[in-house]
Amino acid sequence: MRKITNKYLTFEILEQKTSEKYGKAKWIIFSEELLKKGFKVSLYEARRTFSKYLTVEKDGLQYKVRFSNHKPIKEREKNNDCDFFVGVTNFKVTTTEDALDAVYNYFNEKEKKKMEKEQIADVDLKELTRQMDEFKLMEAELKFNLKKTQEEIEKIELQLQNIIQRAGVESMDFGIYSFGWETKTRKAFSQKAFAQVYPDLLEKFKLETETKSFVFKINK
Repeated sequence: MRKITNKYLTFEILEQKTSEKYGKAKWIIFSEELLKKGFKVSLYEARRTFSKYLTVEKDGLQYKVRFSNHKPIKEREKNNDCDFFVGVTNFKVTTTEDALDAVYNYFNEKEKKKMEKEQIADVDLKELTRQMDEFKLMEAELKFNLKKTQEEIEKIELQLQNIIQRAGVESMDFGIYSFGWETKTRKAFSQKAFAQVYPDLLEKFKLETETKSFVFKINK
């Protein structure tokens, strides 16, 4: 049978790969176990050796396991060319059972962390949006009340202005209160006047700016 390069395994393929003389190889037992558990397993067979590279996949995660009858290149093993090396390596001896344990630990740990992250994000997001909804409602009520208050203040100011107008004065004292007109002067740049004198120069100094603001919307 021709060597397989990066192909997903099935029970049928594994059966075809089983030797009538020697029975099931360790990598076949390993693959069958994982297929039964719902994992995807792809196989790459080295061209010049008997090494088998199995990539285990689930939920977007991958874990690469090497089965071989000889030691891997020391530098490759040291640099984690594969996630797990089965058999005699440069540093230890491992078994098929060790490889299965390593796979289960990897995916369980990754899945556990993923679930924890999603749960934390979910809890935080629910609480934050609930609080935001509550404060947005409070903000709307405050803005409404502020507007009503400003309208009442404007009504009273008009009445006070009428009083000092009829009295023919600019200001008036009443107990601890003082009210009236105040004159203030300030210097300001007149863009309109500048444009009339230096229209071309004004255009040179016009800047286009872009601002970004955070928006929270309640879609109800």
